[in-house]
Amino acid sequence: MERGKRNISKEVAKKLSQIFNVPVERFLY
Repeated sequence: MERGKRNISKEVAKKLSQIFNVPVERFLY
């Protein structure tokens, strides 16, 4: 389950990074 959650988190981070126009790394910490 954690692997799936991490995958979803990465996708969400990508979308958030596009919306807020900031590096994805900010959401992965």
